[in-house]
Amino acid sequence: MPTKIERIFKSIDENAGSDIHKIVRKNCEETDVKGILSELERTCDEELVARIMKSCGRQCIPKSYITHTKTIYEKSDGIEDFLNELNKTRIGGGQLHLGNRKIIGIYDQCYCGLVNKLKGLSPLYCYCSAGWYEQLFSSVFDKQVEIEKIMTIPESADHCEFTINYQ
Repeated sequence: MPTKIERIFKSIDENAGSDIHKIVRKNCEETDVKGILSELERTCDEELVARIMKSCGRQCIPKSYITHTKTIYEKSDGIEDFLNELNKTRIGGGQLHLGNRKIIGIYDQCYCGLVNKLKGLSPLYCYCSAGWYEQLFSSVFDKQVEIEKIMTIPESADHCEFTINYQ
């Protein structure tokens, strides 16, 4: 599996094109996640940075998580039972629940080993988690789901929260 940095650069190339890819590589150290995000924010609009990071998150989730989650879903007695069983495994942060006919996903910390010690990281990085959730639940429900980033720790919240529209 490619490294997180390799996935970010691949996502930049696929979503923003080779010109932006070259600019970011030229202006940033290859291991500087904060610098890469800053350069993306300088050269791209928020929607494009979000698309880049979601793409990265979709690549990041292990296939074994998807397979295991599908098994849990197939054995569950409905969506609430599924989320309760999934929470026991801690896949998806361990705090998944229903609210307003959507799944609410909460992280009380960043689980990304590359960034969880960085201070002052751009909140746009958290679209990576949105992509991760998107890949997980789209695979499980066998249809495209929509993810909305509600709040994040880099935005001074005490947790990260996403809604997953699965219906």
